Amino acid sequence: MAFVKVEGIVGDHLGDKGFTLLERITTITGQSFDKKWTVWASQPNRGAMVEVTGTLRADIARHWETKELILSAKGEPLVNVAINDATVKVLRDVVPAESAQWETPASNEPAPF
Repeated sequence: MAFVKVEGIVGDHLGDKGFTLLERITTITGQSFDKKWTVWASQPNRGAMVEVTGTLRADIARHWETKELILSAKGEPLVNVAINDATVKVLRDVVPAESAQWETPASNEPAPF
């Protein structure tokens, strides 16, 4: 069993059981890409920066009906990675759009244009 610690941005919520986590990785050549994790834990707000620790699960993706391997664009088997028994620490939260408050204007005067 492997334990992982990952920091990233909360993506989509997966029903009421978990969420996707986008980890930004920069290679030695300076290229950046996002690695997508599935996290089974409580759901922070979308867009929040979090640190997740838990046990690693990796499995080869198969079609749910035919059980055939799902291949990547390179023709390699696709591997799903997930973090089970996760502990989530919110590093930077965001205000959900539905509860955001608009600032009141500093003046009641009409715009000069």
